[in-house]
Amino acid sequence: MDGHSTDDTVEIAKRYGCKVVYEDVGTRGGACNIGVKSAEGEFIIL
Repeated sequence: MDGHSTDDTVEIAKRYGCKVVYEDVGTRGGACNIGVKSAEGEFIIL
C-alpha cells in the first residue's frame, strides 16, 4: 500500500518484485484492509 509516500519506498519495493497498491483511504487501518484484500502471495507483511 502506498498513500503518496515521498521517499523511495515504492521504488525499493518494486525492485524486489513487490506489488504496490496505490490508495488514499485516509487511515492506516483502511489501507491495510485494502492491501490484504489485494494480496496474492503466501505471506502478507504489514
